[in-house]
Amino acid sequence: MTGFRHGWLFFLLLIILPGCEQPVDIELPDYTPQLVVYSFFTPDAPWQVQVYNSVSMKTGGKIERIANATVELFANNTRLAELIPNNEGYTHPTLRPEKDTRYTLRVSAAGYDTVTASDQIPSPVPLKKVDFRIELGEPESTVYLDLEFSDPPEEKNYYNLGLSIFPKNNSQGYLVYFYSRDPMLLREMYLTQFVVENTFEDVEALFSDAIFDGKTYRLSLYFYVNFQQSTEYTLQINFMSISEAFFKYKRSLILQENTGESIFSDPVQIYSNVTNGLGVFAGYVVHRSQIVLTPPISRIR
Repeated sequence: MTGFRHGWLFFLLLIILPGCEQPVDIELPDYTPQLVVYSFFTPDAPWQVQVYNSVSMKTGGKIERIANATVELFANNTRLAELIPNNEGYTHPTLRPEKDTRYTLRVSAAGYDTVTASDQIPSPVPLKKVDFRIELGEPESTVYLDLEFSDPPEEKNYYNLGLSIFPKNNSQGYLVYFYSRDPMLLREMYLTQFVVENTFEDVEALFSDAIFDGKTYRLSLYFYVNFQQSTEYTLQINFMSISEAFFKYKRSLILQENTGESIFSDPVQIYSNVTNGLGVFAGYVVHRSQIVLTPPISRIR
């Protein structure tokens, strides 16, 4: 076995050492440019659709926003409107996405195949209860946060959790890096490499109801604040109910970012629900809660 192991290590070194590389010409197939569509829609904001061109890995090129596309919106298979261009893509002056509606986007532009994508806004899941306590420390204090919610039964549900914090008298907030040893998060996030020493850590948590379908779940996490920098903080909890397309796209993006260019990892293909093209068309809804943090007494509002 020792000889086999040494032989394998020698063979591996021959493969990865730069001095032993052998150039290989790979013939890539002819590439047909496609439309790339991005739209994340919610009842809280107007419609916004971005349309780009794709480029070939072989010949390269410049990715640019396409300003002369025809962007049509359908609601439950009925044509609703044609979106108009603005500085950020395509929008509509009066229409906003609504819940319980299946939307389809159809985008066409000269020189490209017409693309379509469908999705809808999931049912909102509010936070039923928010508990917290502060453990004072120097220079940073620890805030322990417990979030309780009831998952709708007999359906797949997907969530995204993020925290934003605003120092006193400062409207410019920032994302909070938080930690959790919750078994559900450890299970969900293991493949995305955000688990260190059996602790999840990141500025957002992406998860499904795979292990608590139809149940009331209590999620525990913690983060740090510095009361020497500000005597009061407002914490905003952004609890998102997201569609399956949103979940799959975001998860593939996280996996790709963490895999990077490692030669020991399989390439990650970014998820797309756009037919004949690339990108994603996905719905979501956000439930927001705020907590005021002050040492040593805190209050919920």
